[in-house]
Amino acid sequence: MYAWFSCGGDNKILRNMETGVGTFLITMNDVFLISETMSIGFLIDDVMAGSDIQPVPTKWHEPAETAVAVKMAGDAAIMSDTECPGCEYRLHDLQMLQFPLTSYELMICKDNC
Repeated sequence: MYAWFSCGGDNKILRNMETGVGTFLITMNDVFLISETMSIGFLIDDVMAGSDIQPVPTKWHEPAETAVAVKMAGDAAIMSDTECPGCEYRLHDLQMLQFPLTSYELMICKDNC
């Protein structure tokens, strides 16, 4: 989901992990990128350059990025593409947001392959 929302950005610093660094918190009004201080500069400057995303730097000894996102969201419900405390795991629903083709368009594609 990170690559989709960042238009192809890559947030993986360690290649032996399933998830990368940086957590997006997307509200009705703002987009935040939460990440450790040592990674956030890279993510904002190289991956998200020119965007209106608000950086939220954290320190390695502070709560996890997802915990910071949950705290920032307050009473609002959070959907997530990964399982984490305080979030509702809805990977499929989030994946459907990036699926631009209608059922009819999919049928046409399948028939022409």
